[in-house]
Formats: sequence, structure tokens, C-alpha cells
Amino acid sequence: MGESTLSDVFLDVYAGVSIQLYLWKSLGLHPFCTSTLIKLVESMTQLSSVKGLDSRVRLDSTQMSIIHDSLEPGVIDNAMILKAMDEQGPKGEAGRLAKEEGRSMEEVDKIRLEFLNILKIDHLWIMTSLVKLQLGNNIIEKIENLEMLVNLRELDLSFNNIEKIENLEALVKLEILLLFENRISVIENITTLTKMMIFSIGNNKIDSWDNVIYLRQFSALKSLNMAGNPCAEKLNFRSYVCAFLPNLTYYEYKMITLTERNDACQEYSSSLEKLEEREAKETQEKEEQEKAKKELEYHMEAYVEGLDTDELFITMFKDDKEGLALLEMNDDAKDLQKIFREQMMEVIEQLFSIGLRQHKVREEEMTLFRACVNKAKEENRLNSQHLMEEFLVKKAGVFHNIHELAKTVEDQDEEDLSRQIDEMQKHTDSYHEFCQKTWYDLMEAELTLFEQLEETNGNFERNLNDLVGSFIEQAQSLFTHIRNLEQNFSEQLNECATHYLTNLNVRLEDRNLNVPLELIPGDNINLKVKELMWALQAAMRKASLVMKEVTRCVGNRLWNEQLQKLCERIEEECMGCNLSDCSRENQTPAVISTLKKPEGGMTTCWEESARLLMDVFLLDDNLEDWDEENEREM
Repeated sequence: MGESTLSDVFLDVYAGVSIQLYLWKSLGLHPFCTSTLIKLVESMTQLSSVKGLDSRVRLDSTQMSIIHDSLEPGVIDNAMILKAMDEQGPKGEAGRLAKEEGRSMEEVDKIRLEFLNILKIDHLWIMTSLVKLQLGNNIIEKIENLEMLVNLRELDLSFNNIEKIENLEALVKLEILLLFENRISVIENITTLTKMMIFSIGNNKIDSWDNVIYLRQFSALKSLNMAGNPCAEKLNFRSYVCAFLPNLTYYEYKMITLTERNDACQEYSSSLEKLEEREAKETQEKEEQEKAKKELEYHMEAYVEGLDTDELFITMFKDDKEGLALLEMNDDAKDLQKIFREQMMEVIEQLFSIGLRQHKVREEEMTLFRACVNKAKEENRLNSQHLMEEFLVKKAGVFHNIHELAKTVEDQDEEDLSRQIDEMQKHTDSYHEFCQKTWYDLMEAELTLFEQLEETNGNFERNLNDLVGSFIEQAQSLFTHIRNLEQNFSEQLNECATHYLTNLNVRLEDRNLNVPLELIPGDNINLKVKELMWALQAAMRKASLVMKEVTRCVGNRLWNEQLQKLCERIEEECMGCNLSDCSRENQTPAVISTLKKPEGGMTTCWEESARLLMDVFLLDDNLEDWDEENEREM
């Protein structure tokens, strides 16, 4: 290859055409034969200057920059796009006609905006037909505003200042992505590019080998270039790529041989086996999720989503805190709920089956409807096509006859000429009549199709309404049954609660009484009363010996006054207590209530409170005073 040819190759490559695409497409070279040429071109970038190259190109050891003294960093705008369209559009007469007719941006399928000091991507949203976009050799810092280019198959963003791969999720048709010579450190956010075949991301800042694992998801990827990254400088990186990207054919523009791949797989067999096991598990989970998603969508179409599980039953109790609390009363309540759940699930399963069955019937009805519509359209198309074929045949015959008559016009005299003109007029009138007849026939066919479709639509609507109405009636019947089951459950639960409350009142003095925490009132007043009752009972038992001597005075007024004062004091002290802390089991508490002592201070336990109550209870129980009082009353 001569010096001028090499210079042309170099300039073309760095004018926005990627190395591999130029060598594969422009020069027609096999990828296996390109490595030497590429290395030669890449070595030229390390020189401070190259003899014979265009003076517009300046090279240094880190990057290649194009001298644009007159260009300021800017944004892609309509003027830039239109100018590129004129420069890259057809030339010559075709170009002149294109300018006269006006070429729309929506029709452009490829455009190159390179060496323009572009800082920001914008105004490309209108070019929805774009298939190839070249934005290399600019100063772009962020990938953005490409969401509307859904037909894009090739995107070149090489030689820019991009630091992150982003905003490419909508480009699902992309096959070639070129990000050579940027500042990217992680390969990310391209999961949706499942059709990507060529990926060039060399000369960036990628350091981790995990990025190679990320690329395993792209089964269509055939060519990869990561040369010039920190990760590629590590030992055996090429072998790692060959082992973990089994579908890759070319790496750094050099074909991966079968021997090379086998050796690499042998070298990383242990890690590869673990990775494949993990991926197989993830794939299985993904397939199950997809299956569940499709199944849910089908159930939603049938209006029975969630009815294949106990979701409806759980929802009934979800926000019913009181109902859930009642279920904690005893085993009888839980048994009632279990029976209610079984009965509910039987009805829900019936509803689910009916919904799927009705959905299948509706689908069959819709299939029949589409078949009828398509049949009517096809018959109309064939009939219209037959009418048009007859018309074209008639037209060809009329024009042929007129043409034959026109050939003999010059050789005829005036009388024959008049006769020929009359003959032509007859053919013309016949043609117009046939045109009119064909038009009427076509309109009649269209009207017939309209009437057929209108009748079919009416029948379909009636059938669909009947099917939906039938499904609603059956569903309402089942929901009525569910309400009856719920009513029966509520009544039985009410009886169970009544029975439980009765037993609770009978066993109120039982110190071992176990009340579920869910049933304890928020202020626990009832439990505090029980504590005081237990304390009084203990106090009375301790005072039984003393009270035996004075049982004859139980009805005495002094005794009644003391008892009344005691009750009032208990009520007063209880109202001032903190009654919010109680244990789950209603055993005799360690601290029942804080009572104020006559000398000051408060009691600290129930025994102390009981002694205080007993002292107060028996404070004025003087037998002599009582005897004197009784004698006076007598």
C-alpha cells in the first residue's frame, strides 16, 4: 500500500468511519486480515506529526484533535442538520431536484455530524427514520435526546468526552455501537440492546473484568474491542474474554480460533462452571417470572386475577384488627376461621373456573368475529379486483380500437373520416358507460361490505353482552353465597365471643387467667380493678383473725363509714394511676397500684399496699368504743 493510500485510510478512519467498518466494508478485507493494518494506524496516533497527512490533523500521545479555530462548542440545531443534509445528500441533477422538492428530516435515514465541536446532542427527535448516526470526533459529554430514534441500527460516538453510558434503552434495534476513545469506566445501561452485534469501547477507563461478565447477556454480539482500557492491559485478558463470551467471533478485530477458545475455557473452567450454574438459576427464575407475568395478564383479561390464591380471603381480614383480635380468643375461634376459609376457597375456586371458562368462550366469539370480518373483506377484495380486471381489459380494447382507427385517419376522405369519428365516439361513449358501470359496481360492493360488517358487529355486540351478562350473574350468585358464609361465620364467632366472655367473668378471680394481649383494652382499666380485688382479698385473709372478734359489728355504722372511705380512697388512687403497662398473662402483679402513705411517700408493691389498706381498714376498730356506741344506741 502506497503512502498516499495509507494517508487516505487514516483520514477516512478518523473522519468518523470506524476502523473495523472501513476495513470490512470499504476495503473488502476479511476481519482476520485487518489486525496488521489497524496496528499500523494506531501506531500513527502516537506520533507528534506524520509526513504527507492533511495539515488539518494534529496528533499527540493522548488524543487526536481537529483544529477548528472558527468553531465554538455548540449544540446540534436545525441549521446544522440541514447543512449536513445538503452536503451529504445526492449530487448532480438528483441533488438539484431534491433541493427543489424539499427533503424532509423525517425521511433522512443516515447523517454524519463530525468534527463540529458539538457539546450537546439535541434536535434529532424529528429524524425518526434515522438508521445510521455518526457523531464522532466532537466534545460531547453526555448521551442524551436519542429516545425518539427507535429505528437506529448504527450509532458512532467515538472520540468524545462521554463518561457514562446512558439513555440508550429505547434504541432496541441498535446493532452497532461505537464508543471508542471516551472516558467511560463502566459498561452499563444497555441491557435492552439485545440485537447488538458490534461493540467498540476501546481506549476508555474500564478497569474491572466484571464488565466482560456483563456482556454475556448479548447473545448476538460477534465483535468486541476493549483494547486500550486498564483491564485489557492485565495478563490473560484476551483468554478471559474468549472463555466468558462464548458467542464472540472477533476480539480486537482478530478472529477467535477454536483452539484458543478451548484453551481459555480449560484455564477458567472452575469459575466458568460456577458462573454458568448461577446464570442457569437466574434464567430459570426469569422464565418463571415471565410465566407468572403472562399468567397474570391472562387472568386479568378473564377478570379473575388473584382468585387462584387465597388473596381474596386474606383481604377480608387485612384491615379488620378487631376481627383478627377475636380470633385469638381460643382454639374454637381459630377452628371457625379455618372452616370459613375452606368454604370460601371452594366458592372462590368455582368463581375462578367460571371466569376462565367464560373468557375462553369470549375468545372463541372474538375469533369467530374476526374470521367473519376477514372473510367479508377478502370476498370484497376479490370481487373488486375482478371488477377492476374487467375494466382494464375493456379499457385496453377500447384504446386499441381507437388507436387503430386513428392510424387510418390521414388516408380517408371526408365521408370516411366522419364515419371513423362517429366510430371513435361510440368507443368513447362505451368506455365512459363502462367506467360508470364499474364505479357503480365498486360502490355496490363497498356498500355490501359495509352492511355485512354492520350486521356482524351488531351480532358480535349482542353475543358479547350476553356472555358478559351471564358471567356477571354467575359471579353475583357466588358472591351472594360468600356473603351468606360470612354472615354465618360472624354469628358463630359472636356466639364464641359471648361464651368466652361469660367464662372470663366467672373466672375473673383466677390468678392464672390468660387473656390474649390482642383482647386487652388500651387503658387496661379492667385489669387494674382485678389487681386491686386480688390485693383486697389477700389483705382480708391476713386480717381474718382480728375480724373474727368483731364479726358481730359488721353492720355497725362506724365500720360502714370506714369501708365507704376506703372505697372512695381506692377509687381516687386508682384514677391517678398509670394503667397502661400490664403483662400478657393476668397473674398476680408485682406492682398493683401506688397508694399514698399517711406519713408521706408511696407504696412499692402489692403486699405493702395491702398492709396499708389493712391498717386503714382497721385503724379505728376499737372494741370498747364500739361496745359503748352500741349500748347508747340500745
